[in-house]
Amino acid sequence: MKSIIFTDLDGTLLNDNSVISDYTHKTLKKFTDQGHILVLSSGRSLIFILYEISLKSVIKVKNDLNLNFNNIYLCCANGTQIYDCKQNMVIKEERMNMNDVENIWELNQTMNIHIQTYSDTELLAKSRDKEVDVYMIKC
Repeated sequence: MKSIIFTDLDGTLLNDNSVISDYTHKTLKKFTDQGHILVLSSGRSLIFILYEISLKSVIKVKNDLNLNFNNIYLCCANGTQIYDCKQNMVIKEERMNMNDVENIWELNQTMNIHIQTYSDTELLAKSRDKEVDVYMIKC
């Protein structure tokens, strides 16, 4: 019987220094080599550029940690994209319709709160503010 592990990145798979232990790396490799499936799940985007700075997208984290295993998928952008690493392609994607996005954006303007969203490659926000800067440091 095949198994599947879903794991978040920050604070779960990754420690405070954004790395995983050798033991965990070896265990995940053995798990996937046995035909089981590993899904790295994150709110991060699949590919990510902010103010022309390449940030730690899910693909970049996977590559930086040398998680180049068989049977690995990426669940990105808070679950809106599923990426098959073997096929190098998005296999499932769900996006909000633009009317809903516009309504949320207008509500944000009246409440003066921070919101951010993503295109395929960029973080989108009204302005570069404290929350965006914190996100840039983390990612």
